[in-house]
Amino acid sequence: MLGSSLESASMAAEFGVPYSFAHFINEAWAGEAITLYRRIFRPSPWLEEPRVSVGVSVICADTDERAEELAMSRWMWRLRNRQGRSYGVPSVESALAEELNEAEREYIDFQRKNALVGGPERVKERMEALAAELKADEFIVVTITYDFADRLRSYELLAEVVGLEERDE
Repeated sequence: MLGSSLESASMAAEFGVPYSFAHFINEAWAGEAITLYRRIFRPSPWLEEPRVSVGVSVICADTDERAEELAMSRWMWRLRNRQGRSYGVPSVESALAEELNEAEREYIDFQRKNALVGGPERVKERMEALAAELKADEFIVVTITYDFADRLRSYELLAEVVGLEERDE
């Protein structure tokens, strides 16, 4: 069950199903929701022990600076969606050119907390810290960028940094 609240954690625990916390939506409740899920989990025919994944937004690029630039288009897309003015994910150039008021800058800062953005080492460090903090069994990763090649590169770098090797299957 995917959720981002104490209620969803309680439901997953009550039904004895795996819980995936949507960190990319609401990082503030992650620790409390996952702790609650583990504490009140009831075994079921589907699952004997609690199992937790964490859904994270990741943008990994060759450098921290490039990752921050790429992330801005995602953050502007989220901001404009919230304002009812979204026309899809904007290009990096148009996102960086946006003039933001104070409230919009605060929303972008809030989005930064919900995302793992940076070069390979920075993303690896943040993922390891988050996994330890939340005692996550696994991550589910979503990467949203304007350009598909940037999205693909982010997944490639992430696979390298977590030690996944290409397989001929």
